[in-house]
Amino acid sequence: MKPDIDVVIRDAVREDLPVVLELNEVVQSLHVTACPDVFKAVEDTDALLAILTNAVCDDGWGLWVACIDGLVVGCIMTELNSKLETALSLAHIEGHIHHVCVSEHHRRLGVGSQPVDQAIKTLRKAKPQRVTVGYWSFNEASKRLFESRGFKSALVIAELRNAN
Repeated sequence: MKPDIDVVIRDAVREDLPVVLELNEVVQSLHVTACPDVFKAVEDTDALLAILTNAVCDDGWGLWVACIDGLVVGCIMTELNSKLETALSLAHIEGHIHHVCVSEHHRRLGVGSQPVDQAIKTLRKAKPQRVTVGYWSFNEASKRLFESRGFKSALVIAELRNAN
């Protein structure tokens, strides 16, 4: 049984970004370990900080933090994408969840589901045709989390490794 933890979800502010960078490092390390031919360790923290600052300041982006007793223990980032009509598709809006990060000490306690719920709620206010998320097949925790929030597979991307 999960302990009763009071998690507060709030908009991230610039002062939260150093902790968000640390949380992202944990997730990035997971990706580097699983796919070292695709991912690299973050060497340019200024470039990543610019992306996160954009998420805090740009209306099309969202960045929230999950806090326990005032301590940031998780975060989530989203983006709204307006797609133009093409010869093959109608104009539409998509909401996308880019990152969910929870500190290693606070995983499996339900901390990740609350930022996901907040992100979905906020994205739905823009009336998107769909809300999407991508995660790697090796990331079983993300798969469980998003399936528990109602996400279903809609697009499968298969890869042919070392295809050169």
